[in-house]
Amino acid sequence: GGSDLVLIKRDGSDEKVLVECVEFACIEPAWTPDSRYVAYTRYESGLTASMVEAVGKIYILDVESGSSNLLFNNPGLYGALPSFSPDGTAVSFYDFGENAIRLVNLVDGSSSIIPSRVAGRGSWSPDGATLIVADWDGEGTIPRSALFRLDLASRSVSRFFDDSFEVLDVSLPAWSPDGELLICGLQTESRQEGKQLWLFEWSGQPVQKITSDPQMNYSSYQWSPDGNRVVFQQVNLSQSDDAPKVLIWYRADNRIETLFDNAAFPQWMP
Repeated sequence: GGSDLVLIKRDGSDEKVLVECVEFACIEPAWTPDSRYVAYTRYESGLTASMVEAVGKIYILDVESGSSNLLFNNPGLYGALPSFSPDGTAVSFYDFGENAIRLVNLVDGSSSIIPSRVAGRGSWSPDGATLIVADWDGEGTIPRSALFRLDLASRSVSRFFDDSFEVLDVSLPAWSPDGELLICGLQTESRQEGKQLWLFEWSGQPVQKITSDPQMNYSSYQWSPDGNRVVFQQVNLSQSDDAPKVLIWYRADNRIETLFDNAAFPQWMP
């Protein structure tokens, strides 16, 4: 009834169990850029119950030695969705006790929290200097999700969108490899429409709306390593039995093609 962490080559060969979790669930693995360490969430009271109760704990695995240790020894600290900074010196994860993203410095052991009522990962800039997080915007009468930019050097927080750009709901952005552009899924006109894909400058200024079909919802967007293409997932909201599709957007000529029918959660190989 559990889930192990398994290392396997990209051609499917040389399967090796890294962490044997028996009845526990070890999921949500995240690599350091040098592939030396993996952060993961360990749920110890059954996967379904643990996720509902938010009682996961964050572990760090040394792939070379095979040793796996708690990130925090505090028995009352629970979290999920770990993510390494691009230089591998920090880990962020969602701290359910604090309703915040917790940022842990692996060099000196210090930590800080970024309040966020939206459980999720932060989105690291490629240079590791900025972390974008989602939270509910409490200024209006109707709750809206918003994005906030954290400058890690100055510890200053600012809104990602300016007041002239109205957003009803937004998903975390994906940074282009050069850090100059971001792609987001967001609703701007009606809560009945699906999230559309938008391209933004790093400053938060909109560049273009990539998709414009309100019956479709777009998610799981990922930049190619060369920054010239984006793969993403499409679901037709008007059809309850619609199978998802994987599409690709070509930045050079703004062209969209369908790659796979009945497929989801695309990822690029490095």
